[in-house]
This record gives sequence, structure tokens and C-alpha cells, in this order.
Amino acid sequence: MIKTDTKTKILNSTLDLIDEKPFPEVRTKEIAENAGISEPTIFRHFSNKNSILHHLVENFINLITQIDFSDVNNEQEFRYQLINFFKETSNINFFKRKLMKFILYIGMYKQDSFFTFVKIINMKFFEPIETVVEVGKSNWGYDKNLNTKVHVRLFVNSISLFLIQQKVFRAEKIEKYDFDEIITTAVNNFLKSLK
Repeated sequence: MIKTDTKTKILNSTLDLIDEKPFPEVRTKEIAENAGISEPTIFRHFSNKNSILHHLVENFINLITQIDFSDVNNEQEFRYQLINFFKETSNINFFKRKLMKFILYIGMYKQDSFFTFVKIINMKFFEPIETVVEVGKSNWGYDKNLNTKVHVRLFVNSISLFLIQQKVFRAEKIEKYDFDEIITTAVNNFLKSLK
């Protein structure tokens, strides 16, 4: 049996609680009780409740920004890497669902944190895709006049919104889709839109 470290217990406990009520209403005492630890233990790992929030944001960024196009040499490799990355990202377990719900909370109620988060996402996620599209303008016949940022954001946000609707808000209970098909279709449409 794998032992969960205390820091992870605190983060998981926080996600459990914010799955039930807004973050400002969650008290460190509740986090501790839910994690099976004492409240002072929280403060040995985190300086305050907001530092828990920042750590969860970092976890989310690490979860979705592990995209690497350094070995992409042609459009087929680009297609393959995009499909594989989004398929991996769309495998939503209980932890990822809660983490995504938490990020939606950040976007709605913690504007300063969210703006910082968006800057990081732009740098680590959107810009690598944009860089490959720019290479494609020179080497693969992509339209030299298209607005790369708009095309990349429309593509990524369409998949993201579909994922949030299906997995976070649980629309899959009413109307379920095959996510492999969704991702393949979105990637193919995106690549066609670049020409």
C-alpha cells in the first residue's frame, strides 16, 4: 500500500472540500479534519490557506503544460503529438476533475491569481503550439496570413470547453461522447483551418 504524504493529504482534502463549497468558506480546521491531521500540521507545510491555493494552481499548470514539440519535423508528427497530448489530458480521474473545478473557481473569483495563471499557460502551452504553426507557415503550406494566436486558442479552447462540460460538469451523464473521436476531429479540423 502506497503511503500518501501529508502535503498531498492536505491538497486532496482541500480539493474535497472545495468540491462541496466555495474556497473562502473552507476553514483550515476542516481541511485538517478531512485529512486526518491536526490543524498546526497544515502550517508546517503551508504558510497560510492561500499558499494551498497557489500550490494547487501549480499542480494544475504542471498537469496540462507537459507538451513538447521539439522533435516535430512535419505535419503528421504535429498531428500525432497533438492527438496524444489531448488524449492524455482528457483522461480525467477524480483528482483531475476536482482540480479543473478548482481552476474554474480561480477564474471566477481570484482574478489576480487567474491572470498570472493565464500568462504561464500562454508561455508553456499556447506558445509551443504557435511556434510549430509558424514553422508550418514556412514549411507545410499553412496560410502565411492567418492569425496564429486566434486559431490556436479556438482549437485548444474548444477541446477544453468540451472536456469541462463533459467531465467537470458531468454532462456525460446526459449525452456521452467518445473523447478519442472528439480530439481526433478537433485536431484534424484545426490542421485544415491552417491551410
